[in-house]
Parts: sequence; C-alpha cells; structure tokens
Amino acid sequence: MNRPSALSLTLLGLLVAMCLVIGVVVTIGLLVGTDGLHGIPHDKFSRTMLQGGSGSERHANVRWLGLSLGLLQVSFFVGCLLLGIRGLAGRAPVVILCGTLYAAAFAMMVIVDHFYAMGSARAIVMGFPLPTAIMMYGVGGAPLAFVLLYVLNFDQWILTPDDFEKFEKLVRSKREQSEADA
Repeated sequence: MNRPSALSLTLLGLLVAMCLVIGVVVTIGLLVGTDGLHGIPHDKFSRTMLQGGSGSERHANVRWLGLSLGLLQVSFFVGCLLLGIRGLAGRAPVVILCGTLYAAAFAMMVIVDHFYAMGSARAIVMGFPLPTAIMMYGVGGAPLAFVLLYVLNFDQWILTPDDFEKFEKLVRSKREQSEADA
C-alpha cells in the first residue's frame, strides 16, 4: 500500500485546521451571542437598511480568526494547485512564492482594515478606502500570477506534448476498437 504524499497530508492538515477555526468561531457565536453583530435598524430606513455601529467592537472577537481562516484557505488553494504540477521539485518554489504574495496581500488587507475601523489609516487610494483598495488590487489581483504561470507553463508543467500524444493515441485506439465492435 502506498503512503500518502507529504503534500496530501499537508492538505488534510489544512482542512482540519480550517474546521477547527470555524468551530471556534461558531462556539464564540454561541457563547458570546450575536446581539448587534448583524446590525441594528437604521434610524431613517428601518424597514430596508441596517446600520452596524463600531466595526472594531463588532469584530473584536473574530477578526484574527478570520485572518487565520483566510490564510489557511490561501495555503489550501496553493497546495491544491501544486497537486497538478509535474516534476514538482523545481517548480514548487515559484508557485509557493506567488501564494506567499497572495497571503501577504490578504493579511495586509485584514490588518489595515483593523486600523481603519479603529479610526486610523483613512487614506483613499485610487478612489477606494485603503482596505478596499488592497482587497481590489492586491487580493483580487494576486491570483493573476497563478493564471500567468498556468498560461506560460501549461505544456511543461501540466500536459506535456508527449502526454498529449499518448492521450491522442489512446483515443484513436478506443475509437478503432468501438468501430470494429460495431
């Protein structure tokens, strides 16, 4: 029986860690309660809109758990991408570097949002508050590095010309066999 690879065990560990973080968040929600976390009726538009009040107070118990869950998800995403790459040894560092940049952008967004909610870091960047700008351009743009790697290296990392030729040969033989059977 084959032993699972280190990458497979790492992905399993990441899944378990994500479940633990979600369990802690649910437990906090049950023990602390959720009063005011979903917003309260707005003064003027009570039937159609809720207002939240202080974000730093509402998120105090779960902000860092959200950061943990997000970083675990990014790690899991990068690990799943690594599963499909051939000859992983020399190619993994590039993918891991892109994943690290992605995780750094996410962490920066959460940290800056914390300071924004506390009243500092009120800069406007390209028309957005700083946390939103980091989300749009950093967290939203970071996966483009993975797309670029995929497009540029598909025929070397994923499906080599030799593999494609073997696949075509297999398809041809199956077609010939089904035609002969018919």
